[in-house]
Amino acid sequence: MANPAPQLSLLNTAAVWGTTVVATRALRAGESLMLGDDQQALIVKPDDSLAPDFPIRAAGSGWEMDLQGVKGGVVYLRGRREDAVHLAHNGGAVPIIPGDFGLLQYGNFSLFFQFATPAEPLRGKAKIDWLLFFGFLFSLASIGGGMLLLFLLFSGAQLEQPLELISQEELLTRFKLEDEPPVPPVGKDE
Repeated sequence: MANPAPQLSLLNTAAVWGTTVVATRALRAGESLMLGDDQQALIVKPDDSLAPDFPIRAAGSGWEMDLQGVKGGVVYLRGRREDAVHLAHNGGAVPIIPGDFGLLQYGNFSLFFQFATPAEPLRGKAKIDWLLFFGFLFSLASIGGGMLLLFLLFSGAQLEQPLELISQEELLTRFKLEDEPPVPPVGKDE
């Protein structure tokens, strides 16, 4: 038996000021989006804004838009592009069904809404990703083998002293040379 398609029971909403998203909230069925000074409000309503206190209200198991005070915006209802100002002049609340989305503008302040599918809960038991496991083992073997090779190659070799730190006697013995006796200075008297 095939699993039925998940129900679209979330309405993602966002408050936008200019081009900046200020706040977001996912509404479940029966929740309304509130603007104002209340603790449950998404955001404080801007001064001189004509936006209603509940621009998106719960209606049964869905939602409806109150377009009072809208100065602009675009709404896609039932797959068609609609002008939010034109819908506001017609009056009344506009029901929102799954698939509808839009942006309601109240001057510089805007509200965005869109349906979403709730995330699927994680399954109880985690599976082992064998490809990741063997990749990890291969990387351990590669890095460990490279480090072992470097240790074997360079562990016995000692660093030589720089030429400035080697004394003249040590150089003479290393290259099996004899020290020449100093040459007496040639003078006028002799």
